[in-house]
Amino acid sequence: MIGPALAFEPGRPPSAEIKRLAIALADDALRNLETARHGPREEAVHEARKRFKELRALLRLVPGGKRGERARAERRLIRDAGRSLSAARDADILAESFEKLRGRFGSAIDASRDFQARILAGATEQPFDTTSAVQLVGRARNDAALWMLDMSADDVCAAVRRSYRASRRAMSEALESRSAAAFHEWRKREKDHWYHARFVEASIPAMHAREPLLHRLSRILGDHHDLVIVRDAAARHASGADAAAVVNLSILARQRMRELEAEAEAAGAAAFATPVDSFRAELRPSAPEA
Repeated sequence: MIGPALAFEPGRPPSAEIKRLAIALADDALRNLETARHGPREEAVHEARKRFKELRALLRLVPGGKRGERARAERRLIRDAGRSLSAARDADILAESFEKLRGRFGSAIDASRDFQARILAGATEQPFDTTSAVQLVGRARNDAALWMLDMSADDVCAAVRRSYRASRRAMSEALESRSAAAFHEWRKREKDHWYHARFVEASIPAMHAREPLLHRLSRILGDHHDLVIVRDAAARHASGADAAAVVNLSILARQRMRELEAEAEAAGAAAFATPVDSFRAELRPSAPEA
């Protein structure tokens, strides 16, 4: 269902579209959680977590005041649902990241292969229970069905401008500090803006054109954050006998992180080239067909 269906339908009230998408995203997350409970876990958990992120970004379109308070409460429910799946998430991220490092560095990473296997085994053995996530998402879904929002297209455009400004600011801070925490914050703010672009792209041509740039940048920043998880897991599982393997894995992970930081800088320069004050003009909707 996700893809073109994630976009608001042109001509429909924003309040109705936000409600429609919130329910659809929650329902899709619940379907994936049910699949993870009874069948193959990896892809289902990954898809459920994507729905969580899309839903939280959707809720960031809601303005402040009482509407904003309710949206923040819903975001907390979805955040907690995501955290309840953290063990499954980390195991999948580690497995994928080790493969990507092997693809990038080849046999250079083989010195830590046994250590990687132990890290992955430890993450995979962590308890996994979807019950909490199902309960939290179910609450958010039921709340969304009762929403009585009153939002205009201007409210939505104002929220898209805020996410653009926040992304641009986070980018500047990340590129200045070069810290993992700052890059992770940029990733979160950029992902919000990418989703916002997808929500409005059917009616705002500039957002449709921007979406591929934002998608690529999101992937780069996601790979960077995944390597932070690799590095932290290596430090947690290391013993005295693992010193050489930890050094091998950490050096290669850090080298790849530097490469991704350079890629992110170039991609960010393209995605956020427009000054904040000029970005408003890009949010003009397309003219209706005659």
